[in-house]
Amino acid sequence: GGVVRAIIGVTGIRNLLSKSLGSTNKVNIAYATIEALNGLVPHEQWLGVKASAKAKAGEEE
Repeated sequence: GGVVRAIIGVTGIRNLLSKSLGSTNKVNIAYATIEALNGLVPHEQWLGVKASAKAKAGEEE
């Protein structure tokens, strides 16, 4: 709760639901939160991948 809220608050994200399974060690939760943020794909990049996948599907037909 508190560790995730503190890290996410810095990013400007206002609505978030989180659940920690397993360890409740604050350091592990902070590390996992930062790793999850690093794994996010920017919206523009995601749209580009989606559009290129549709283009490839259209070429195969």
